Order: sequence, then structure tokens, then C-alpha cells
Amino acid sequence: MQPPTNPLIEAAVRPLSGNAEQRLAAISILTEIADPDHPDAAETIARWEKTDAKRHPFLWKPILYIATAIAVTIMAFSQWSNLKVIEVITEPSFFYLTEPSPPKDLSPQAKLLLGDLKLSGLEQKEALLRSDPENPAYYAEYACSHLSELGKLPEGFLETVSRIAPDNSYFLYLAAGAIDYEAIHRKRAPEPKPKPRIVDGVRLSGSLVERDFEVKDQAALEDSLHLLEMAAKLPEFETYWRTMLQIRMRIVPKGGTFAERLNGMLLIYDGSASLLYFRKTVDVLSARAQQFSREGDVDGFLSLIEIRRHLIQKMANS
Repeated sequence: MQPPTNPLIEAAVRPLSGNAEQRLAAISILTEIADPDHPDAAETIARWEKTDAKRHPFLWKPILYIATAIAVTIMAFSQWSNLKVIEVITEPSFFYLTEPSPPKDLSPQAKLLLGDLKLSGLEQKEALLRSDPENPAYYAEYACSHLSELGKLPEGFLETVSRIAPDNSYFLYLAAGAIDYEAIHRKRAPEPKPKPRIVDGVRLSGSLVERDFEVKDQAALEDSLHLLEMAAKLPEFETYWRTMLQIRMRIVPKGGTFAERLNGMLLIYDGSASLLYFRKTVDVLSARAQQFSREGDVDGFLSLIEIRRHLIQKMANS
């Protein structure tokens, strides 16, 4: 490329000799505004040439990269402790490994609601229930903790709930889902799985694969199904989870530092998620539906659809 005839432009674009595109763009702009006859033009050119003579080509980039790397490293080390805190508190096990501290000057009932940390979860719920044995919310927490720790519901569960909460279907659904896990075995889906396919521009996941169930205890299956039928006829569905959460939130102090707020969260955290046990009711309905299908029992199959509809509707409205 021929150098521009304007000495002012030539001096201005000399640092761009390694980039033809930038050089041409600069020349195009400067041609319209650079006046070589300006009184200060010669002084400006001399100053630019003196500055260019002091430059070390290509040295500034490595220096910039090194400086950036050092800055990033310093920032990373300064933030490392914060990152480790975030990593720890986002782990599910954090809620079990961290020891919360209850507030001071609590009433006896408030202490029971938050639980004695020296006791197991089941012992805490049992102590709370003893303070008011006819309280369905307390009994619901006790039953879920009993199921979680011992794998079964308390003795006399159905008799108790029929007395303290006769219209609440939640307890019957919980009992139906507490069926022995060995009673129904859900077999693995056949391999290989169906390949996705495109139909009219829509990607489909493949044909449906029928789940095969092996019923090892037909009597247990029938008992669970009977509970689901009874639950569908009851008008209420109350887990009491929201009620108990609100009660405990009123006990725990609000505001304060992050550590204080985190301590409050740990105090009201309840790991016994009762709705997880409802998953087994899906296996109960699916296994019985498979039996009805193979027997050609249309009415029986339709009755299961109605039971399922009631369960989904109650859970959605709760």
C-alpha cells in the first residue's frame, strides 16, 4: 500500500502498519479532517515520532495478559472463602451437618415445637405429640417421622386418625403409600429404549413403553387400593405442613445477620417430606391397572382412573 501524501496522516497511521483494515479506515477518516498546513502540524508529527521511537512493539500484549492473570488470581483468592460458603450451604447434607442454636427464653411449648436437638427426630415429634395427643398436625409430623425412621406407621394409625381427623383423606393416602416396598416390584424398562422420531416437523420421544409390575403380595396391594378408594370419598386433604411452618416461623427471630437467618432456617427445617411416600401409590395404581388390563376388566380400570383423579385434584388444591 502506498503511503498517504499527507505527512500528518502518515504519522498518525504508522502504528497501524500491521493491520491493513484499520489503516485504511483511519486514512479514510483523517483525509477529511487532517490539515497538513495547520501551524501545529509539524510539532504534532515530531511528538508522535518521538513517542513511536520509545515503543516496544508486541511487548505490551504479554504484559497486559500477565497483569490480567495476576488480577484475576488475586480476586479469586479474595473470594475463595465466599465461594466455599456457597458450595457448602447448597449441599443437601449441609442441613444435617450444621448444628442450629435455638433462641433463648423460649416457652416450654415453643421448645417442643422447635425440638430438643439432643433427641432424634422421632423423639422430638413424640415429645411434641405428648403435649397435645389429639392434635392432628402434631400426629401427622409424628407419623411421618415414624415412617421415615422406622419404615412403618405407628401402631393403631388408622384408628387414631379416624378419631382425630375423620374427614382428612391425607392420612389414608399416607397409609396407602406406606405399603411394603417388597410387595410390588417395578421391573426395569426393556432395552434398548425407543429412538426419537420426527413426525410433521415435531420431535417425538418414541413409542410408549409399558412398565411391567411383579406383585409379590396381592393382599397388601388390595389393602392399599382399598385405602385409596376410601380416601377418594373424604372431603378434606390437609398435610398440616404449612400450618406447622407458620407456627415455627413465629417463634424464630426475624432479621439479623446472615448467620442468624440461616440458624432460623435450620431450626424450622423438617426433612420428613411426607408427600414423597405418595409415590408408592402410583405403583399401586399402575400394578392394579396392569392386572385389570390383562384380565379385560374395563370397569375396574375406569375405577382406578377415578381414584387417580381425586388424588391429583386434592394434591393440586392443597
